[in-house]
Amino acid sequence: ADRRERVESTLATYLAAYAASVLGTGRGASFSALVPVFTMLAGVIALGEIPTLMQLMGLAVVAVGFRLVMRR
Repeated sequence: ADRRERVESTLATYLAAYAASVLGTGRGASFSALVPVFTMLAGVIALGEIPTLMQLMGLAVVAVGFRLVMRR
């Protein structure tokens, strides 16, 4: 499990650096805000979890912020 975690961490770091190089640092860094969104979606799809109202409100805030950053 330890080796797998290192591979995942290395891949995530590489992809974040690649996004920053392609999109610019501001836009590339904004993708880190989407990690909780994808985590929540994975929980819904894979585990059948139901998001709480507070989680959905947080999702809306992140989506609006992400949209504002990507529009510029």
